[in-house]
Amino acid sequence: MAIPKLKTVLCLSAIVAIASVEAANAATNAARLPKDTAANQGPLNLPQLQEAAGAGQQILPSRIQMSSALNLDGYRLKQIRRRLVSKQHVSYKDLRELADTGDGLAAYRFAKRLMGMGRNDILSDVAHYLSIAAYDGRSYAVQPLVKILQNQSVEFSDSRLKHLEEALLRQARSGDQKALLALAQFYQSGSPFGAKPDLATELMKRVDTSAYDDRIALRLAASIASHQPLLPNEKEEVKRYLDVADRSEDFGIRAAAKNMRRLINQPQDLGEET
Repeated sequence: MAIPKLKTVLCLSAIVAIASVEAANAATNAARLPKDTAANQGPLNLPQLQEAAGAGQQILPSRIQMSSALNLDGYRLKQIRRRLVSKQHVSYKDLRELADTGDGLAAYRFAKRLMGMGRNDILSDVAHYLSIAAYDGRSYAVQPLVKILQNQSVEFSDSRLKHLEEALLRQARSGDQKALLALAQFYQSGSPFGAKPDLATELMKRVDTSAYDDRIALRLAASIASHQPLLPNEKEEVKRYLDVADRSEDFGIRAAAKNMRRLINQPQDLGEET
């Protein structure tokens, strides 16, 4: 009768081993997840969650779906991605599960599906998945992400906003011009990431001048020119921004640039000797 007991022990050992592997896989996938996803930020009131939302209960959909994703074995996730890459149909549920593991392609495709719903109340969630795609190196996610961030009617939690900023910074560090210009504009205007004029100036130095925005260029010129007296390299930098403002279609911007150019070309008073 020792054999049945031995089989039982072996079965239990196998179960423990499988659980350990699943836990390891879960930890690996969790490490790839953006912080915001792990902090329960996901699309609210979407199809499969309507009933719970209608009951007036606060739900944490990302945590629910992330748990499902982490319990999937590697083979199933690979099959979902294979279908996605080959442009076969991938269900809403499968696409979200793969996106929640940090897969940039899946996140971008899922964001597009959400955008296709035409619902302004989930634009924050669209931005979240676009940021996963951008963070994973998908530069084509930057432009739609920036567009949502420019929409003042969209509200973001502090944790989500931080992750969106980190995604754009990651793209900016890689040299993406749209991310560089967008961040410079956001930091200069103070919305939505707060005012960081010094960082805005540094970012603008890396932007191709053909991509400059005339208004932001004028603001940056004014910001540098406010620190008197100007060093020679600072004066050249101001002139570079004013060259952009000079090409503006807005007469007011061109006039302001002309006045500023006249001021910086005047001899600077370094003070009298005593």
